[in-house]
Amino acid sequence: MYRQYKTVRTATRRQRITDALIEMMQEADFDNISVSSLCEFAGVPRRAFYRYFSSKEDMISAVLDTLRNTYNDYLRQRNTASMEIEERLTVFFQFWEENKRILKAFSGKRLSGELIEHTIETCMAEGKGSRLHVRFTVTGLYGVLVEWARSGFAESPEQIAFEVKGVFPRSLEDIFSVIC
Repeated sequence: MYRQYKTVRTATRRQRITDALIEMMQEADFDNISVSSLCEFAGVPRRAFYRYFSSKEDMISAVLDTLRNTYNDYLRQRNTASMEIEERLTVFFQFWEENKRILKAFSGKRLSGELIEHTIETCMAEGKGSRLHVRFTVTGLYGVLVEWARSGFAESPEQIAFEVKGVFPRSLEDIFSVIC
């Protein structure tokens, strides 16, 4: 499990390492990035990496936890609880547009799965719905999100929200006719 930081200096160093990973993942696949090359890119000694993380995978969990907290703050600032579904979806896609470098880094096959699974686990821990409901919703929504990233964010957040909203009023039978 990754370690929390106690001082500004350690927080800054830890952030430098995670920022370096995101930067490197713009060009290289996560599995092809070594801890040594990551530390060299971040300008920190290799032992510093292991002060904060037990492995690269542990680091991914830390990045996703931080991202989730940032997202929750983003939602609170915009008071999304009182919004209609299309507005809430627009805010969701605006957040990811503002964080597109992170999303691009996580849009590879392996890490998009990590992003989806982490989100499902977090939603379940927060009591957001039944296991199947959460999995169905998150997998679909994040599938759209990853596809949007892979397409280079061709549509605006408002366009994507409008398209996704169009799925909700459809009957389950209509949805299944698209995928089955």
